[in-house]
Amino acid sequence: NANQLDRRFPTEEPVLETTKFDGEGVFIYFERGQETFVFNAPSGRVRVGLPCLEALQSHLLKMDVQKSLLRAELYLPLTIAGRRASIADVIRVSFNGTIEDIQSLQLVLLDLIMLDGKDLRPNQSEFEKTWTLLGELFGDRSDAPFFRPEGSILPENHIPDRFSQKTNSGAEGLVIRR
Repeated sequence: NANQLDRRFPTEEPVLETTKFDGEGVFIYFERGQETFVFNAPSGRVRVGLPCLEALQSHLLKMDVQKSLLRAELYLPLTIAGRRASIADVIRVSFNGTIEDIQSLQLVLLDLIMLDGKDLRPNQSEFEKTWTLLGELFGDRSDAPFFRPEGSILPENHIPDRFSQKTNSGAEGLVIRR
């Protein structure tokens, strides 16, 4: 709730804020020589062959990555009947959409869990390392098939203003990581 942000984030402690996307939370498994796939852990849904996934696979191959596990949001940057596309739209399009709709799906890369066999989960406590690495590996061009979301590291007491800026410009909200 926007009215509670001042109470929830009162200190100068640094936090990572990123733009929230209304898509489907997924994991991406890449291994050189294997088909890259996206899966949703709770539902068990697995997808292969999405254009955004194939673009990511090509990128990882060019970067000489051997193996990785990533956390992302499968996102549909379309407006449908005057509203932002939702998770239901993403699921429908990813399984049953037109070629044009499927080509518009994007992967918003949120976290690196494993890269070339190295467990990066300890970076959760040092989120700046992961944030920087996501930017170096994937960039932040929101018109690309995959990208790191817009965000910044700032004192937590700046969150209420940032939330207002983002939602007033049409974003769904923020994701905050301590």
